[in-house]
Amino acid sequence: NGSSATLSSVLPAAATTGLPPLHIKRHDDEQHEQQRSRSRSMSMGLMQREQQHHNHYQLGSSQRRQYSTTPRREILPLIAVGLAAVTVRYSYKALQRMDAEWEEYEEELREYKLRNGLDPDADLPEEDGDGGSNSSSSTSSGSRSKASPASPSTLFKGGTIGIDLGTTNVRISHRPANDPRSHIVVDREGGRATPNAIYFEHDRTAVIGRLASSKLHERPEGVVLNPHRMLQKEGEEEDNMIPAVEEVIRSAAQNALEQALGSRPVRGSALFALDSAVSGGGYDARPIYAYPAPSLGHDATDLYRNRYEAAIRTLSEPAGIASFVMEPVAAILGTVGHGIMSQPKGPVLVLDVGGTTTSASLVVPAASASESSPHGYDVTHSLRLDGLGGETLVDALVSHLCHYFYEQPPSDVKDGMALQRLYDASRAAVLEISGGKDRVQINIPYLSVDEKMQPRHLDVGVGRVVLEHEVKDLLKSRGGMYEEQNVLSASMGKPSDLTSALSSLTMRLLEESGTNPFALEKILIVGGGARSPIVKKAITDALEGLGGPQLVARDN
Repeated sequence: NGSSATLSSVLPAAATTGLPPLHIKRHDDEQHEQQRSRSRSMSMGLMQREQQHHNHYQLGSSQRRQYSTTPRREILPLIAVGLAAVTVRYSYKALQRMDAEWEEYEEELREYKLRNGLDPDADLPEEDGDGGSNSSSSTSSGSRSKASPASPSTLFKGGTIGIDLGTTNVRISHRPANDPRSHIVVDREGGRATPNAIYFEHDRTAVIGRLASSKLHERPEGVVLNPHRMLQKEGEEEDNMIPAVEEVIRSAAQNALEQALGSRPVRGSALFALDSAVSGGGYDARPIYAYPAPSLGHDATDLYRNRYEAAIRTLSEPAGIASFVMEPVAAILGTVGHGIMSQPKGPVLVLDVGGTTTSASLVVPAASASESSPHGYDVTHSLRLDGLGGETLVDALVSHLCHYFYEQPPSDVKDGMALQRLYDASRAAVLEISGGKDRVQINIPYLSVDEKMQPRHLDVGVGRVVLEHEVKDLLKSRGGMYEEQNVLSASMGKPSDLTSALSSLTMRLLEESGTNPFALEKILIVGGGARSPIVKKAITDALEGLGGPQLVARDN
């Protein structure tokens, strides 16, 4: 080729000049040589790097063995000690929680036994395979003893305290342990009832009981509260109501406990306690509270009991030892317990004439004791007529005295102290008439002054006939108020006297329940207002008007 020709022309010239011969390689041979050289270089580099890695691995392996062998023997005991400490700590806390839960369970179980009339120190009866109670009691050591029903009064050394928060008075009874009969506890002033009133002075100091009741008309600028009415009033604020109810119940109950069981220092808030050492000196007595039955047209009974429970919760330790019973059921239990009447097997009509309220209730024996009827009776129907009671006689007599002395109604009398003295004298006169007197003398000196600033005295005699006439006039003026309550019979018209009012109330109850008057096994009349001969005669006339004389002639 062209290159060969050039070289051939050059070679002779080179030979002639005496130069050493040129060694000329082909182009492709040079490329192969370069590739082999690069391959050798790369192989050497790879071998060197592999040797370095190998040396580094040998050195690192030796270092790791020197680093891990010694600390492993030291750290394992530390880990074991840490795990043991954590296990002990959490086990201790778990045992503490178990102890607290067990104590809470025992307290709840004790309260359950008390509510169901069981001995709190005995175990519950075991059940056999058929689900029934095991009748055989084991006598071997360590075996569970069978629980036996016990009277609530036998579970407390101080017995049972019954508390009736009435519309005008608080009455408290005491039944000693192992004694089936109870008795009314008189207060420090010798009264069988404490006025249900609390009065707040200008500095917010509370005055409770008879002294508060005496200030009702004397100081109209003050606030005299009635806890019973506060519990029934739906719009009442509980922040003001609950402390007032608690204070009245606490004062009356502590007074009764001191009279019945003796005075003792009570450091805590609980007056009734299972363990006086824990509660701070509370009395070892069980409280039972009576509350009104639900009435047609009134939806405040559940509210009444809920508020009542909230108000007296701090009076018992634990709170579960307190019991609640409806007033008609309590009346039947009391009369049966005192032997006044036998255990009823049919419906019982209970007429409760209180201070400012009269209620009529129909009570029937329960098929079996249950949570809804723990005392063995059910109140099927109940009606409550506000504004009719024992205080109605007092209001009527005060109206008579105001017209006689001031020649004006009580609402127009501006002298609050004189009006209060008239109420006190009228209440005492009504009690005397209720005790059997036909005529009483009312004498109030220095009741007022005339235009010449000369003292005026009230000295007048009042008989039962005058009082009956005044009661009749007062009920006529309240006829509209009674009709608005929607608890009277529509078939009897507006009541004109005490007899017609009681007849209409009883008739409405029988109409609502669908009960024949002659199907009643017993008619029970209770309440402080029912002691008055005027009220007794009105009730008798009302019942005879419904069923004839034979309805009242059966020793009811």
